[in-house]
Amino acid sequence: MGLRLKSIFQSVPAIRTYANLATSTEVLEGRHTKVSELKNGFRVATHNNGRATATIGIWVDSGSRYENTNNNGVAYFLEHLLYKGTKSRTQRQLELDLARLGARFDSYTDREHTAYFIQSPSSEVNKVFEILADAVRNSPYNTETIEVERKVLLKKLDEHDANTRERVFDYLNLTAFQGTALALSPYGHSKSLESITAEDLRNFAQDTYKPTRMVATAVGGVDHDQIAGLSEKLFGDLQHTYDRKTPQVSASVRFTGSEMKYRDDNYPFLYAAFAVEGVPTGHPDALPLSVAQQFIGQWDKTHATFENAPNALTQDLIVNHEIESFEGFNINYKDTGLFGIYTVLKGQDIDTCWDVTKKLQKRWKYLSTGLQNDEVDRAKNQLRTQLFTKLETNAKFADHIAKELLNTGRVTQLEELARNINYIDANQVREAASRHVYDRDLAIVVVGKTEAWPTYHWLRYAMSSWRV
Repeated sequence: MGLRLKSIFQSVPAIRTYANLATSTEVLEGRHTKVSELKNGFRVATHNNGRATATIGIWVDSGSRYENTNNNGVAYFLEHLLYKGTKSRTQRQLELDLARLGARFDSYTDREHTAYFIQSPSSEVNKVFEILADAVRNSPYNTETIEVERKVLLKKLDEHDANTRERVFDYLNLTAFQGTALALSPYGHSKSLESITAEDLRNFAQDTYKPTRMVATAVGGVDHDQIAGLSEKLFGDLQHTYDRKTPQVSASVRFTGSEMKYRDDNYPFLYAAFAVEGVPTGHPDALPLSVAQQFIGQWDKTHATFENAPNALTQDLIVNHEIESFEGFNINYKDTGLFGIYTVLKGQDIDTCWDVTKKLQKRWKYLSTGLQNDEVDRAKNQLRTQLFTKLETNAKFADHIAKELLNTGRVTQLEELARNINYIDANQVREAASRHVYDRDLAIVVVGKTEAWPTYHWLRYAMSSWRV
């Protein structure tokens, strides 16, 4: 049985579940998320939707931003080891125990968090939670297993580097947050992965897997008091103390307007992302900027829309056969963010690329000055569809709850979230864009046929000039 299906490194992990989907009406019909805290600071969040299936997991403030250049990739390395058995269970026993319960074990590591979660019948949640706790707390750090996983991780690093889109976003974080830990990739780099030892893994786990940095989340046919009681039994003895000197982790970040180009003419296209500094999770402007992201939209040549596209930007861009695709993005971290556009161009010459970037930036400026309520209403509808479709699955809803609790200290109830979206109007989006987008420094990454990309000062000038 393959426990590991996929590791995910996006701001919203691509997790799939076979649980029945709920409608948005069901999601909003008075079902509340309950949160409690153990004496040691360990938090428990549950959402009972009455389904026959459940997702239960542990989320930890333990991503690559808590690493350094020497141990970069250690959180991801540690995540992989937990599939390989515990002090009391071999890997084979772990697989058999889960198979008997009809359960599936998944995990991911991103820049801020590591998550371990199991999907199972709701009736087996207690047994599944005990297995999960054993895996998270009792890794043997076996030297032979570590060496096997080292080869696996180095191979995955090569696969990651071959994914142009992921490489662009890694480079974007690298240049935007240069000199800070948020610039580090969750995948690590070859030098660090080759040098990480069992002691490094053990030390990192001891430093970051602390009760105040952990959340147990369960979504499905679950009872909060039952999950809280199990959490007390399984994690109540964790202490917020350190065996060594208290680690001094620089969690502060700063955004730097900058540009990074990686030229390789063997690439078929020019791949680029440009972004301004966004806002953190829970910031008052986070939802208005999400609406702005929906207004920008996305398109690629596989879409069956051209001049008849409902998005005005798409209509404007596709007459220029230079463009292959574009998409707006709004990434929210704990204390900062990135608001920008990712695009793929043919990269034939600088004039046609400049024409595309000018049109993209004009839409940004329109966000600050000309956006109308009917346009915002359409974008809000798209945001609702995207958001509530995502939250209809147990696994993704659990992920949403846990990350919000770790990043902001609270969970926004779904009714409140729906109301907050409803209240957004054009004025709020314009003001948010004026504060965070208009005339702000850019972080830019270009990969592939970079010679066709306009110079940095052209794009920076276009962030404020009305004539461009």
